[in-house]
Amino acid sequence: MPFMERIIMRSTGIQSITMQSIKNIVLMLLTIHSIVTATFAQDRLRDSLDTVRTLYEHRTDTLAARVLAEIAVEYVEFDSRFAVSIAQRADSLGLAMPVSSQRARILNNVGYVFRADGRYTEALEYFSRALTIAKTIGDNGETAQALVETGVIEGYLGKVDKEFGYFVEAVPFAERSGNPRLLALALYRLASAMYYTKKNYHRADSLYTEALRLCGEGNDEIRARVLMSRANFSNFLKQPERQLRDYREALAINKNLGYLRSVGRTCSNLGWMFTQRGELDSALFYMNECVRLYEETKYAGGLANALTTLALVQNKRGRYNEAIASAQRALSYSIPLGELPEQLTAYENLSESYSALGNYRNAWDAEKSANDLQKKMYNGAVAKNLAELERLQKEQQIELLQRDKARQDILRNGLILVLILVLMYSVTLVRNNLRKNRDNAYLQELNHRLERQNTDLTTYNAEKNEIMGIVAHDLKNPIAAVRGFADLIHTGLVEKPQTEEIAGVIVGTADRMLGLVENLLDVNRLEQEGAHFTLIAFDCTPIIESVIEQYQQAAAAKDISLHYSSLTSRNIIFADEQALMQVLDNLVSNAVKYSPHGKNVFVRIKDNGNGQRVNNNTEPSSLDSSFLIHHPSAFIPCLRIEVADEGPGISPEDMKKLFGKFARLSARPTGGEHSTGLGLSIVKKMVEAMNGRVWCESELGKGATFIVELPMFR
Repeated sequence: MPFMERIIMRSTGIQSITMQSIKNIVLMLLTIHSIVTATFAQDRLRDSLDTVRTLYEHRTDTLAARVLAEIAVEYVEFDSRFAVSIAQRADSLGLAMPVSSQRARILNNVGYVFRADGRYTEALEYFSRALTIAKTIGDNGETAQALVETGVIEGYLGKVDKEFGYFVEAVPFAERSGNPRLLALALYRLASAMYYTKKNYHRADSLYTEALRLCGEGNDEIRARVLMSRANFSNFLKQPERQLRDYREALAINKNLGYLRSVGRTCSNLGWMFTQRGELDSALFYMNECVRLYEETKYAGGLANALTTLALVQNKRGRYNEAIASAQRALSYSIPLGELPEQLTAYENLSESYSALGNYRNAWDAEKSANDLQKKMYNGAVAKNLAELERLQKEQQIELLQRDKARQDILRNGLILVLILVLMYSVTLVRNNLRKNRDNAYLQELNHRLERQNTDLTTYNAEKNEIMGIVAHDLKNPIAAVRGFADLIHTGLVEKPQTEEIAGVIVGTADRMLGLVENLLDVNRLEQEGAHFTLIAFDCTPIIESVIEQYQQAAAAKDISLHYSSLTSRNIIFADEQALMQVLDNLVSNAVKYSPHGKNVFVRIKDNGNGQRVNNNTEPSSLDSSFLIHHPSAFIPCLRIEVADEGPGISPEDMKKLFGKFARLSARPTGGEHSTGLGLSIVKKMVEAMNGRVWCESELGKGATFIVELPMFR
């Protein structure tokens, strides 16, 4: 065997070399070189930091506080626990400082160090204090920094809506600060939240591109972070070449900076990428390097995640004893930190390893621990959803009882009033002949009111019965089905391929139940609370393209072609972005759902040039958001969005109840999809709340076209 080939095998752990693995081997060798180079660079950097630290650690002035805070941030890459002690010293010295930008920066730096060490509660306190000072003195840069870091922690804690809100708030402050690196930091964090929580891939990709442009070229720590985040995002876009290219560039930057922990983080991401691709030798190499680097930099939080991934790869390679050791080490880190997802994965790996070795007793114990953790993690969310549904049912029952009581009161009072009127009429029949007609008219009006109230009560009762029927049929039956499938899996009566198929059915059933509950909550919110939307001027093209892209796969499954066209050069409307996305999601989903196989769905944008006019001559180009909010019926050109299909069309009878709640039409989904009858009702309420209108044009047997018109900006 050639000498170089033996060296490569020893260094990478790969048992045989094929042409297919050459690129991976080269990347591994580059990684080894990067780690060695980063180690030397880190040693030099740490020596320099130690020299400066010894000059300032015994001083008590405010300059020492600022210097030590900056040094603590750099020490995070070497030893986060030691960095915390330096940061605490800086904070204690900074207490003597007045309210200023320097004090806000120290608090932001200390908060960053605590976040890096996994002490999130204390970190949030520091960022809150920094934000208060920065906003008070008008420091845009430190305000943006505090908002971004707070959003990062909210994401770690699973509060994704708060995370997204903080990132959105941070961007304008970062822009006003004039600091391109800070703006790049805010934009890439917003991009990660945009694709992960909002599923807006097009917008996220453009934000990543802008963040990289702001960073420029060279060894910039922020650029390395942006590249790492975009590499993870590229996995969603199925762009493996760009993903690998971004990882390699991030690796090179961290190597030159001497950031061993960041090199370890890159190795972790590469290991997970190769695990998903099934290239297990490469995955083993990167996960082992990641564990070694995290141990060297004393990164306990990262070790829990790295060791669970390593155990997963070792199980796939048949190294069950090694997988057991890795999973047990992962538990030793994740249990003290309270990281439930990592504990769950570790127990699942242990169960698989013990089962493969024939140690069924230990496998059962690990499986039981995993099941207990799953209940602890997910039962709360399920209970919350069921409690919310139960609350809605009780509120509806209370409302019906109150209406019934009000009707009884009206009947009783009406009866008393009628008796009094009859008595008065009998006594004064002769003298009050002229009053007779007036009294009769009053009685007739009272009867009309009673009839209208009875009609309203009948309608409310029908809606209540409809909701209860949906809950009984559309939730009870799927829940029973899920329970049945779960029992099959639990008793072990099915083989693994059947288990995977049943698991897919369970997931699909759960998604349908969740969609029904969300629709019921949306209808209740729109009717009880009213629609409160944030109306702004924006280009609707990216949202339309994102919704179309979202349904490409579902359409392809039915051999349906989605077509998009725009007959306008500027698609700026005045509406709410999230509401528009939900409206388009309902319309495109219905078009795909009710179209036969092999047909077409068309999404078109047109400028109809029409609007409504009030008694003023205001030109559309001079309108601003304030005018539109207070004068929603002004003369404004409208943008028309059409969603047309080649389905069965809608009959005249169905057209009358098309946008009503719980509408059950004669047309049925062509692929066995599920429908609650609430989607078009939600669409109508949302469009009208945005000062627009929606209607349908259709002939039976010739498809249907749903048209939405919204105010347009020029």
